[in-house]
Amino acid sequence: MMPIRVLQVCGEPFAGGGQESYLMNMYRHIDRERVQFDFFTPFAIRVPALREEVEALGGHMWAAGHEFGVDNNRYFKEGVSAFLSRHRYDIVHIHSGSTYALMEGARLARRSGARFVAVHSHCGGFDNLKYRVIRLLSYFPLQTYPTHYFACSHLAARWKFPPSVIRSGNYAVLKNAAAQPWVQELSAVKQRFISETLADFHESGADLPEDKKARYAELSTELAQLSQQ
Repeated sequence: MMPIRVLQVCGEPFAGGGQESYLMNMYRHIDRERVQFDFFTPFAIRVPALREEVEALGGHMWAAGHEFGVDNNRYFKEGVSAFLSRHRYDIVHIHSGSTYALMEGARLARRSGARFVAVHSHCGGFDNLKYRVIRLLSYFPLQTYPTHYFACSHLAARWKFPPSVIRSGNYAVLKNAAAQPWVQELSAVKQRFISETLADFHESGADLPEDKKARYAELSTELAQLSQQ
């Protein structure tokens, strides 16, 4: 019997950040004889070892290679649309810290024929005019196209999902590994390793909204260049 294939769409590059770590941890532990994951991003694979591991485990990882931080929304829409025109999936799971990526990804997935479409919010955001406009525009597509809603926290759900979804409680919070009970059973050294690894993700901007992530990357590059002078 062939395994069920689930397409995991990421609205950001595969760079070893929080959502990629979450996905890979889940992928390593599922029964891959029954369920297989394939991965797609319109952007780049910045950690080639991720693709190597996915392919070794029986999955596929594709990337359109667009530059991240420049016209992200257009490249996301074009990349996902082109990919889904060539590949057919019944189940599509969209991961992003971008409200636009969640709503547009869900719309494209349903229009491609996917029967089950999950949107997964991986961070909160900042309250400004741009965010409020996008949020208002997202209400209809995020109420219409997804069949399932997931978030890394209740806060992440409230930032990205329509009020009707929040009021009904029609979403599930999938906690990261450090929040699971089994972590408390590990040795103190292993618990400290997990804690410090997650701290590295936070310090590298993994929880920031997408526009802030791009700015954070610019500042980090500038700082590294200055430190070499």
